[in-house]
Amino acid sequence: MAGFLNLVSGYFSIPWLLIEMWREQRLNSRYGKFRGKVVLVTGASSGIGKELAKQLFKQGAKLILASRSTEKLLELRDELKSMQCSVPIYVPAVLTIDLEQVGELAGKSKEAWQLFGRVDILVNCGGMSVRGGVVDTQLHVYRRLMEVNYFGSVELTRNIVTRMVEEGCGLVVNISSIQGLISLPDRSAYSASKHAIQAFSDSLRAEVYSAGVRVLVVSPGYVNTELSLNSLTSSGEKHNKLDPTTLNGYSVEYVAKEIIRSILNEDKEVVLAPVHHRLVVVIRTLLPRIYFYIMQKRAQKNK
Repeated sequence: MAGFLNLVSGYFSIPWLLIEMWREQRLNSRYGKFRGKVVLVTGASSGIGKELAKQLFKQGAKLILASRSTEKLLELRDELKSMQCSVPIYVPAVLTIDLEQVGELAGKSKEAWQLFGRVDILVNCGGMSVRGGVVDTQLHVYRRLMEVNYFGSVELTRNIVTRMVEEGCGLVVNISSIQGLISLPDRSAYSASKHAIQAFSDSLRAEVYSAGVRVLVVSPGYVNTELSLNSLTSSGEKHNKLDPTTLNGYSVEYVAKEIIRSILNEDKEVVLAPVHHRLVVVIRTLLPRIYFYIMQKRAQKNK
């Protein structure tokens, strides 16, 4: 049996490799579309946002690096400036944004637009997570997650999109999570915030389409970042642990490249997760009772 599987694997490996080479070549030939484009990336100081900024910078994008940590943004800017690139590059702008301070975001949006005179692409990548059960998680933790993951992104998007509509073009990329499509035990606060951004994006996509503004939602599965380290507990303390699922997740390099591919393909939605995780999304839609049973078993296992 093992010999048969190896034979089948070998038979399909060459065509698969050729397809991947073709996809890579096609992607490389289209990178020029980012040259001179103004891209505002929130959460740019770490994780997916940081890697995405690096890859876009190499393609000649005019970056606006945004996050709470000015120090980390300045370090990233210096790192980018030292890179050897084959295309003309632009010194990134740094914009300190705290998504939890929703009242400041209208002004921050205006400031972002003034840095290069426009914003062509807004990437909402900033966010946080929680490790805690529904009953144990305190209300102030739920509120904080919604402020950062939902209300902050909504307010920034509203103000940026207003100008995009006036210009008649633009793209909003919301980095959600597969947990915005399916909810897991002990992730209620995080899943709820991502469900919310998913629904917001669906409405926004329909409303601004005729104005020439596009919306892409990217829903990754587990990604090897510091998200779990910086997550909150049910009481609001720092989780400060690197979960095994996170450690074994996709690399940020892979996720950033797939996000870029989705932008270039003009996709509306993409789920970046293994087949068995994507299958759970389908089961939730078509066979909800089976999904509920699976989650019940998972919850019992976590106790």
